[in-house]
Amino acid sequence: SEAQWVRGAFKGNLFGERVQGVASFEDHGIHIIHSWSTSFLENGNDTWVQGMIRTPIEVECACKVSDSSFVIVGRNSRENVLEYSVTNQLWEDAETWPELKTKRKGPGCAATSQFLMVAGGITEQGEVLASVEIFRLESKSLGRAANMSSPRSFFSLVPVGLIRPRLLAIGGRKNKNSFIKKTEFYDEEENQWVEGP
Repeated sequence: SEAQWVRGAFKGNLFGERVQGVASFEDHGIHIIHSWSTSFLENGNDTWVQGMIRTPIEVECACKVSDSSFVIVGRNSRENVLEYSVTNQLWEDAETWPELKTKRKGPGCAATSQFLMVAGGITEQGEVLASVEIFRLESKSLGRAANMSSPRSFFSLVPVGLIRPRLLAIGGRKNKNSFIKKTEFYDEEENQWVEGP
């Protein structure tokens, strides 16, 4: 049969503005993270419900960082990276993660088993960024990675591959009127960005 899109089998509406991230947990279900709320699809169920999680900051992006937790990234000056434990059903202490050095609106974020990356976005002055901040998951330490080839905002950063996934930056904007049509991969070993498909 041909690969094709079909209407989803899940019922109900989502419970928030914009999708800022998705975190799927095998034993638990799927959380869709919105700017201020979440939608939840429990394992074995076919209907979206309003998530019981209220986000303590306005979410710019979100992603899964372990088998039992996800992080949200906001553009606050303080406490701009927060982790939620689905096992314990609570927000971890705000001191768990260091604060991002740069406030970013519309960044991309994604994680591998080794690190969490927050890239691009726009500053409060309207500058579109190519800069990248990277957290080592084991130590929760914050560092810098090589700048992306193109400044980007409002784009997707997605892990690609099963064994050693690489992060792929897709789409986004250079400025208000200009969209980016190229993709780029982050090469962790070389700490550089290379052209993607």
